[in-house]
Amino acid sequence: MSSILKDGRLPKSVLVVSKGTRWEYLRGQLLASTQLQQIKARKYDTDHEKVDRDLKESLISRGLPFERILTSHETHHKSLNGIVNGIQNSWSSNVRVVKAHELELADLERVDAVFTAGGDGTVLETALWIHMDTLPVIAVNTDPVLSSGFLCSYKYNESSSIEKELLEPLKFGAFSWLMRARIDLSIDDKNQLDAMLRVPRFALNEMFFAEADASRPTVHETTTPHSGTLVQRSSGVIVSTGTGSTAWMSSASMVSKPDINRILSAAGLHLSDEGLDRVTTRVNSDCVYSPSSTELQYFVREPVMNGWYGRHDEPLSVSPRRGFTDTIKIKSLGWGQTKLTVDGLRSFTVPYGSTVTAKIAPKANWLRTIVLQQN
Repeated sequence: MSSILKDGRLPKSVLVVSKGTRWEYLRGQLLASTQLQQIKARKYDTDHEKVDRDLKESLISRGLPFERILTSHETHHKSLNGIVNGIQNSWSSNVRVVKAHELELADLERVDAVFTAGGDGTVLETALWIHMDTLPVIAVNTDPVLSSGFLCSYKYNESSSIEKELLEPLKFGAFSWLMRARIDLSIDDKNQLDAMLRVPRFALNEMFFAEADASRPTVHETTTPHSGTLVQRSSGVIVSTGTGSTAWMSSASMVSKPDINRILSAAGLHLSDEGLDRVTTRVNSDCVYSPSSTELQYFVREPVMNGWYGRHDEPLSVSPRRGFTDTIKIKSLGWGQTKLTVDGLRSFTVPYGSTVTAKIAPKANWLRTIVLQQN
């Protein structure tokens, strides 16, 4: 039986990691600009109501959805207050709130449980700082109207009773643990005395290897246990976990229904719309897989076949374009600025001749999340 209890007790110290809303971000930019002007004019009293009015006028004048941005902001904070009050009332825990973009390792010291308040992006930002499988992460979608929240365990809305629907099930074990595998990443930097540099983050969704300039193709040497070593030129390489297979990897690697219809038509085969649906589902059935899988999925975006690569005196390869493996190595052979991006949040330079190694992280570094029992 699953239990949120620690030594027979409910979590005493709970950290709630809150997303930053678009309203807060835009308001912060305008406020900083206003305060800078005030400093230059030697005036130091900020009229916050005026800042809000100016932001409203600015958004409307640019044709941006002011009402939607403000409503989303208010919805999130109403949900956030409900989460905090619910934990305090139901569990009598000490609750601290921190913004996701301000989260640091020190915030996680002596914490018994973490709640994320936001969407999938908030979960990913939080996961970057959690490197052990013992700390439970309960993800709450605070605005399910605007966010799908694939990584979230609970959707908060106006009719929600978070105490009955989330906190009591956690208290009485009406849930199961879902351990999410992660990618362990490292960069072998040949320009720094062959020192093996461990990227200070584990990827929960995916890593992306590509040029910083999206219009430039990258040249890379790709090695897996099954395919051996191949030189490829492409728009980049995505490597995902089972968790990430529902995200960018799904959109990138799935074959669309119109493409399948075009291929079948070229072969002289014509199916009904229902038949096309079945074939499309079958073709893409292995694109999405278990978050607890010990396999990585990789996908080479837009591989190029337009000549020879001189150092190897062999043609560039477009195959394999996609596959599953437990380890993949990608050596940078491009002349641009090659980057390794982790979960769309952190980027690291991969110098020419350096190799990125991606493998399934040890289970001690997986992310502990929950799945509520269905009534």
